[in-house]
Amino acid sequence: MVGAGYAATMRIPLKRGREFTDHDDVAAPRVVMVNETLARRYWPGEEAIGKHILIGRQPAPAEVVGVLGDVRNISLSSDVRPEFFVPWKQLPWAGIQLIIRTKVDPYSVASAVRVRVLAIDPDQPVTRVRSMQDIIGEGIAQPRFTTFLLGGPGCCRAAPRGGRHLWCHRLHGDRAHA
Repeated sequence: MVGAGYAATMRIPLKRGREFTDHDDVAAPRVVMVNETLARRYWPGEEAIGKHILIGRQPAPAEVVGVLGDVRNISLSSDVRPEFFVPWKQLPWAGIQLIIRTKVDPYSVASAVRVRVLAIDPDQPVTRVRSMQDIIGEGIAQPRFTTFLLGGPGCCRAAPRGGRHLWCHRLHGDRAHA
């Protein structure tokens, strides 16, 4: 479930159709956006916009109104999977994640966002505030560490005979001299 402006906020390209709007609520016809992988898999050679899909146990199908570019949502090393996106106003969920794009340090606005959320709903907890940079960093930490453990010793070499330097080419590309 996503809100209006999700693709623009996350900088996911809208390939065809439209994003959700605030008018895509419970009173409006059911709509869905799909990624390119889903569109290619289920409607090869056809236009996905205007197609209908059943989601879960919903009694009425939802109309595809937008096709988004593919992104890796599970991990940076995983294959892109077919995905669909439902407007949260049409299918409310108990827990949500708030995504904010800012031109300043995201942690510098965290307290102001928390105050605004609590002003709307004092019982709504605001937890796990993280920057996208930190989330991506967590996603690449394990592969980077594994590469270091397995490839690090092979990246080190001694200087020619008579030399006094040992250098390592570290993962981020600069050299350390010993």
